[in-house]
Amino acid sequence: MMAGLSVYRKHNLLYTQEGIECYGPGGYHPVCLGDTFNNRYKLLAAHSKADAISRHITPVRDFFIHDGPNGAHQCLIFDLLGPSLGRVIRSREYEEGEGLEPDVILRISEQLLQALTCLHDADIVHGDINVGNIAFQCTDLFNAGMDLLEVLGEPRCEELVRLDGKPLDPGLPKQIVEAADWEAWFDEDEEDIRIIDFGHAFVRGEEPKKLAQPRDLRVPETFFTGRFDQKVDSWTAGCVVMFGAYPFGCPGDDAILVGEMIGFVDELPEKWQQKWYEMRQDSQFRAALSELEGLQKGELAKRFKKHEDDAKVAILLPVIQGLMRLDPAERLSASEALDLLRRKASYNMQA
Repeated sequence: MMAGLSVYRKHNLLYTQEGIECYGPGGYHPVCLGDTFNNRYKLLAAHSKADAISRHITPVRDFFIHDGPNGAHQCLIFDLLGPSLGRVIRSREYEEGEGLEPDVILRISEQLLQALTCLHDADIVHGDINVGNIAFQCTDLFNAGMDLLEVLGEPRCEELVRLDGKPLDPGLPKQIVEAADWEAWFDEDEEDIRIIDFGHAFVRGEEPKKLAQPRDLRVPETFFTGRFDQKVDSWTAGCVVMFGAYPFGCPGDDAILVGEMIGFVDELPEKWQQKWYEMRQDSQFRAALSELEGLQKGELAKRFKKHEDDAKVAILLPVIQGLMRLDPAERLSASEALDLLRRKASYNMQA
C-alpha cells in the first residue's frame, strides 16, 4: 500500500504536480530528467518533422514496452509540442485582460475542424475535445535555433524525501518536476495546432458504454438517450471554438446543466421532453431551474453581440450554432461545419 502524502517532506510541487499516489504496481513509472528509454529517447529529446495524414493530428513516431518496478509500460513517442490552447488562453486573459486575436480564433477553428474531419473520415472519434487536448506546435522555436530551456526556463525540481528518513519505495520517483508553463512563448499567431490525447478515442460503430467527459462539456444526448457517435466531437468543438472552455458553468446537478443548454442555440427536441420532465422533478435545484427557464434563449447570439463589428469572428456564429444543436441528428458534422466556415470566410473576403 502506497504511503500518503503526509510521510513526505512538504513543498508546493508535492501537491500541485502529478499525484504521488499514482505510483505503484500497475501505476506510473518513476522517471527522472536525463533518463533514457529504449536506448535512444532521452527526456528533453530532439524535435522531428511531421508527416501525419493530417498536419493537425499528432503522429505516433515510435512505441515500445518499458519494464520498471511498477510493471510493463507502453511508451508512445510523439513530436514535441508547445503549450495547450487552454494554457495560452488563461495566460492572455490573466496577463493582458483579453482573449486571443480574431485571426488566431478563426485559424484555430478551421484547423480543429480540419483535424476532426480527417479523424471522422477514418471512422475515429476523439471523444475528449477540450482546450487541454489542443496544443500548439513549436516549429518556430526550433527553426530559430533556440534552446528549449531558453523558452521554458530551467526545470524546477524538488527531491521526494520521507520525513522519517526511510528510503523511498522502488516504484516512486526520486524527484518531482514542475510542469512547463511556457511563460516566454508568444507564437500562437504563427503556430498551427494539433489534437492530442487519444486516451478516450473510439472507432465509429464501436462506441463505449460511457463517455468520459468533464461535467460542463457533457453532450446533450448522453443525458437523454445514453447513445452517442462522432457528433460528440461536433458539440465539444463548438464549445471550445469560441469560448475557449465551457459555455455552461452554473453550479448544480445535471438538470441545471441541461437547463443552461436549452435555448442557448435551440429548444429541446420533443422526443426528450418526458425525460426532461423527470429530471426536473428529481432535481434538488427546482427553484433555480424555474429562474433559469427561458433565461438562455438566444444566449449564444447575445454573446456574439460584442463581436458584431469584427467580421472575422462574426462568421463563426452560424458555425457554432450548427455544431451545438441539441439533437445530434440535426447537428453539423465536422466536415459540414468546415465547409460552412470556409464559405462564410470566402464571402467576407469578396464583400
